Amino acid sequence: MSEGDIEKTFVETTSVDAIDAVSLPVLKDVSAEDFAALERRVVWKTDLSIMPLTILLFWLASLDRGNLGLARLQGLPDDVLGGDPTGSLYAWCSSIFYISYLLTQLPANLMIKRFNPAIVLGASVFFWGVASAAMAGSRNEAGILACRLFIGMAEGGFAPAIPLYYSFFYTRAEHGKRNALFMGVSSVAGAFGGLIAYGITTIPNPPLQSWRILFLIEGLPTVLVGIATIFILPTHPRDSKSFTEEEKAVLIARISKEVEVEEDRAVAWKHVKEAVCDWRVWVMGLAYQSLNLSLGSIVSFLPTIIATLETSKARAQLMTVPPYVAAFATQMTCAFLSDRFQVRGPFIMFALVIAGFGYMMLLVDHSHFSVRYGGAFLACMGTYTGVPLTLSWAQANFGSETKRAAAIAIVFGFGQTFSVVASFIWPTTDGPYYKLGFTLCMTWQFWGALVSLFLMIYFKRENDRRDREEGKPEDGFLPKTGEFADKAPGYRYMV
Repeated sequence: MSEGDIEKTFVETTSVDAIDAVSLPVLKDVSAEDFAALERRVVWKTDLSIMPLTILLFWLASLDRGNLGLARLQGLPDDVLGGDPTGSLYAWCSSIFYISYLLTQLPANLMIKRFNPAIVLGASVFFWGVASAAMAGSRNEAGILACRLFIGMAEGGFAPAIPLYYSFFYTRAEHGKRNALFMGVSSVAGAFGGLIAYGITTIPNPPLQSWRILFLIEGLPTVLVGIATIFILPTHPRDSKSFTEEEKAVLIARISKEVEVEEDRAVAWKHVKEAVCDWRVWVMGLAYQSLNLSLGSIVSFLPTIIATLETSKARAQLMTVPPYVAAFATQMTCAFLSDRFQVRGPFIMFALVIAGFGYMMLLVDHSHFSVRYGGAFLACMGTYTGVPLTLSWAQANFGSETKRAAAIAIVFGFGQTFSVVASFIWPTTDGPYYKLGFTLCMTWQFWGALVSLFLMIYFKRENDRRDREEGKPEDGFLPKTGEFADKAPGYRYMV
């Protein structure tokens, strides 16, 4: 449709009654005060229905993803990788996860849009749990590689899909803290995983090698939770059996203030094409790349990095816990502030700068324990703060459900390419100072901060331009994002 048609649509549909038209007749007699109370109740019920289960799922995903780094310290390379003196086989075992992980993200996100999200997500959880537990039976590098490949394939249908799923139920100002809660458990999982690994090493006369027990303990519960997810998780505001008709109407009315709630579950392929061709999606992916170079390093190599500060492997595993706890606290604080002020870019830039200084401390100091351990704290705090906020930025700025699904998957997948790179920048031969890894991580954190600054300026200028040309959107106006995506009149970007 031409720009003139878009202008005509804006003039004809700008009305304070627009929200009433989509709020369903069940809300027509509800006063503003009663609606506010009803909205608070519905948001609370939505949180109870969605957040605990999705947080548990991501916690399990983080445990299953991060256990390879802990298994490395428990003797996996000696048992099945022939000792792996250069670290190259371990690097392949780590990186192959991300290869399959990247390839499945866009198709999986479009499936969330098209099909029942509970079934798609539950199946993903079930299959990665099976593959994770199967690693306990691996006898050589081929077995480890095959299991990691399937874990990546299954998790690719989960992690980027949850931010999209949240956007069906929550407004843009509510995404940040919920994404942080959801993804924050990865830092808690890192701490908890270290405690599990430490506990396993204390078992007298274990029936299996410690790393095999680790995979079984963390994989088998995931299988059961995946089955339960199919039956418990709400599907979509319009057809979920978890909500009454009145509650469904409230959910739809809330979201409709910002984007159109689409009745048609079909994928709008023109919006997929728009997302693929939208330079802003790829630039946002550059910022996410920087964070994922750091995140991939922390997930797979933090125990190894900490081991350069502590000679005891058991104590090194235990020392991974405090940085993860500090990361969670920082992550939640910044997410709440970001939602409160309804901005993303400044907090993402702040997180990247903090992580960059952390890696700088690890790079330049080789002798002071407090400086190097403090650098590990800052690297974790900045990285785990920036990741969920960047995804919240992608959730907020691309309009329709289809373009949002494709944009989130592209940002997520493009960013995750540097998780693959992270697997190869920490070779054993570079220890104990790992100058290559620290230099690259530091450089890319500062680069990501500049990219975030550029996007902040762009979105602010674009909002100002639309305000000049259209005037500020009236209260109650419904942007027709289902047709025009983020080009819809009345739609504004989150800075």
